[in-house]
Amino acid sequence: MSHTASPPPIWLRRLRLAGIVVPVAAIVIFHSVQMARDGGADLVIGILSVLGVVAFGVTMFVLLGRGYRVIEHQNRELAGTNAILTSVARHDPQPAILDQVVEHLVELLGADDARIDIARGASVSVSARTGQSPSPSASASVVSSTPVMLRGAQIGNIQVFGNEELRDHEQRLLETAADMVSLTVAQAGVLENARHLARVDELDRIARELHDSLAQVLGTLHLRLRAVPEPIGEHAEQVRAEIDALGDLCHAAYQDVREAILGLRSLTRTDESFTQALSTYASHYARLGGPVTELSLNGVEPELDPAARLHLLRMIQEALTNARKHAAAQRVRIVLDDVAQGHHVLIEDDGRGFDAGTRRCEHAGYGLQTMRERSTLIGATLDVQSEPGAGTRVSIRLPRNAEKLPEMERTAR
Repeated sequence: MSHTASPPPIWLRRLRLAGIVVPVAAIVIFHSVQMARDGGADLVIGILSVLGVVAFGVTMFVLLGRGYRVIEHQNRELAGTNAILTSVARHDPQPAILDQVVEHLVELLGADDARIDIARGASVSVSARTGQSPSPSASASVVSSTPVMLRGAQIGNIQVFGNEELRDHEQRLLETAADMVSLTVAQAGVLENARHLARVDELDRIARELHDSLAQVLGTLHLRLRAVPEPIGEHAEQVRAEIDALGDLCHAAYQDVREAILGLRSLTRTDESFTQALSTYASHYARLGGPVTELSLNGVEPELDPAARLHLLRMIQEALTNARKHAAAQRVRIVLDDVAQGHHVLIEDDGRGFDAGTRRCEHAGYGLQTMRERSTLIGATLDVQSEPGAGTRVSIRLPRNAEKLPEMERTAR
């Protein structure tokens, strides 16, 4: 491909001039002295000597200039590669590094444009120079496409747009860029996994603290209230009713805490698949006093990144909590399907229901609001249908090509 050659440095121009002029001047002076002394020097030999020196000098400095341009180009390659690897080592955002790779390729290859497409599971990342520089000419086309490989599998490709085919060394540069993109994606996965493990550790710590403190206190308080002797006196019935009400409150709070602990621990199990974690939670949920739970997985095992898995489980847990606490449901059905657009989770209950169209239920319900926030974070669609006395139907659709959002926006709650 064509490159815009930078002018040679002044030292090279001066060396070129000196390397030709000085030998020619020396030969002219030498032959002039010979002619003055002997008077018989062959002028033809002198002219041929001058021409030979000029030809030799021009050839040598052409080769020297080419060598200088090659070294300069290699230095630019190394500088660009070093800058990209520095960005990788600094853990810069992946889109910024991909843009940096694209700019590096466009500059060194003299291309009209370049594009990087990365697709892993449910995430797609695209980086192109279009919009940051003049658009490719009408005759520009894809002159080279190199796959981006990670652990033996293709996760994307790099395309270069221009009017000329790439030479061998340019193709090697493109392959090096593909390796850097692969390194960037691999590091992003490692960082995401590290963040997920940190979240898991924190959730596990919270679950342990809830179990060792609040759950124990509520359980003990409930038992002690039940063991209070029958009051006597004028207000005995009122005192007994108040004690029983406090006992019921403690029991309800104890159930909430136990359910919260169960939910947190189901998120921290790294040795279970999504369906296994969901099955375990549903089984324990029913035994903790929840409604009878029917789980239909239909042989589906969603391929989810750690953040999407966490948020989806929390949304299902929130729907089940609402069914127990607010809907007073007797039965709940959970269905997980693999549809053409992605994954579909349905949670239905036979509870008292509510008016899903009212502003109060749309905006004031903290549980529903949290579920909507979580669905936005993972690119899912949440639909809640309910009517008073007709139960509630929660539908969650997670597309396969849901785009990964910045980690700061996907922090688990």
